[in-house]
Amino acid sequence: MNSVARYRQAAASRAVARRGVGGGRQQPEAVMSLKQRHQPIAPACSLGGARRGGSLTAPATPARGRWVARRGVVLATGGLAVTLGWAAWAWRGMPGYAGPGARDRVVGREWLSLNPESLAGLDLAAVNLACAEGLTGAEELPVNSVLDALDQWAARVREETQRNLPKFWRNPAEYQDSEAYFRVLVLVTVLQQDCGVRYNPERIASPDFSDSRDLFLHGLMQGQGGTCVSMPVAYVAVGRRLGYPMKLVTAKAHLFARWESPDGKARLNLEATSQGLNCFPDEYYHRWPVPMTPQEIASGQYLKSLRPTEELAVFLSARGHCLEAAGRLAEAQVAHAHAHALAPQNPAYLAFLAAAVKKELPDWQRVQVDLGQAGQTSHVPKP
Repeated sequence: MNSVARYRQAAASRAVARRGVGGGRQQPEAVMSLKQRHQPIAPACSLGGARRGGSLTAPATPARGRWVARRGVVLATGGLAVTLGWAAWAWRGMPGYAGPGARDRVVGREWLSLNPESLAGLDLAAVNLACAEGLTGAEELPVNSVLDALDQWAARVREETQRNLPKFWRNPAEYQDSEAYFRVLVLVTVLQQDCGVRYNPERIASPDFSDSRDLFLHGLMQGQGGTCVSMPVAYVAVGRRLGYPMKLVTAKAHLFARWESPDGKARLNLEATSQGLNCFPDEYYHRWPVPMTPQEIASGQYLKSLRPTEELAVFLSARGHCLEAAGRLAEAQVAHAHAHALAPQNPAYLAFLAAAVKKELPDWQRVQVDLGQAGQTSHVPKP
């Protein structure tokens, strides 16, 4: 069974567990005491002014909003894959972002030559959307609308946080004696209850890489729901607009978010695909959604907070999968090659490249190329 089939099988088994079949375990409950919450404000939480579909259940009682936190089901971003080197990708203009209120355009050639410090100054959401450019489902990419909506979401979270912060100071034990936990809980509550952030129900049991809206922010923001590839990006993009030390983190065939303070004293994982707030320890991801081998755990390639270049590699890898699904194999190979070059320590990107090459050239091991010099032929011997 190849890796794509394994990941799809894993997604299906997660869906069964989520429905309570086959011994899926109940997740711990996260409670939020936000009394007399404001009603959702449609223009501040949507594209186009109308409240997005898929709103979550309101708090159970007026006096105490209670979230039942269940394990969300995740889109596995796996699949075999690919290639042979660094090539030029997307020389067209791409939108960049240099902090709230300071948007700019960065052409692809310049973007790929940016040092990590410069890349860190770009908005994560703008980088994500740039990697969706030209893909199926992104023919009319609403970049400015998405970025504006994220700004509005952040303003809504800031308002609710300030309004409810006295509740934390009066009873910090109710929030694990952690202001970081409280702020993340407000972030999750507002984005899910007020802004309609949810998992795409059509992808719970059937991962699909053919539509960019399942892989990038614009699909989530336009109302069809997200996956583990896009939902953590939304939480982190909003969190960073608020000045929160939010990171993206990869597990095996999975992406989640993390709050990690510069001094390391406040660190908690945010499972973005859950309903409500789940903060699982790193060890949880050793076995979920796809078990890691002892060698993979020891290597440190997973469960570390990603640097900006590694975040871009995640998005380029998703781009590569979408291009593969569309049969655009040469472009897919280039996207996977860039991902590998940006994060060479992660062997998955090189594997994705290799598989994309094999799709186009199944007998690539026996390829021979005449170099035009007598007696010299380049070939790759068959293992």
